[in-house]
Amino acid sequence: CYFSVNKMLTAECFKKRLEKGLSFLEFNYMLMQAYDFLELYKKYNCSLELGGNDAFIICADGDLDLAVEETVWGRLYNTGQVCCASKRFLVENSIKEQFIYKMVEKIKTLKVGMPSYMDTDIGCLISEDAAIEVERQVNETVAAGARIVIGGVRNGAFYAPTIIDGITKDMDVAKDMEIFGPVISVIGFDTIEEAIEIANQSIYGLSAGIITKDMSKAIKVSEK
Repeated sequence: CYFSVNKMLTAECFKKRLEKGLSFLEFNYMLMQAYDFLELYKKYNCSLELGGNDAFIICADGDLDLAVEETVWGRLYNTGQVCCASKRFLVENSIKEQFIYKMVEKIKTLKVGMPSYMDTDIGCLISEDAAIEVERQVNETVAAGARIVIGGVRNGAFYAPTIIDGITKDMDVAKDMEIFGPVISVIGFDTIEEAIEIANQSIYGLSAGIITKDMSKAIKVSEK
């Protein structure tokens, strides 16, 4: 018996499922609840469909053109619908404006179209509801004080590739708001210690990345 959990699951409901026979359990919603059930029922096979709000740190000593290419691939692949995609772009303030300028120019070259077309770079989201949720999250972030540099437009299930600047570390999007769409959230930092602090303030931990030419700095960040 296969059971996929997409909403809050009560202990009584779970007990009834066990009585019917259960061989595989998949959690798509509440991570802490999944931990609780796993502790109680360790004998069952279990898959966790986890979210993420992965940090991508871009240092002033790094290759900026490489950072742009990695951002396009790491964030906009599959229209941003990847759990382990980079979502929080921590950019050293001394190069932040230059990075944003290069990203805007790159985004202007990307073709938005149906995923079935071979020349499409950015397709639609999985549903219009998904695009509406991305729109809501972007609007909420703007209402908190951030600003849209490019994009921010929804057309049905399509959401335009978007860059948001002016994000501060106290905003939800800089912590645990996972925007599951083609949105590049830019957060400035002055020191690598500050970048590490911002990166670590999320409950998520699927992956992370750094652009720097200083290998000792990269190792230091990876250990933190």
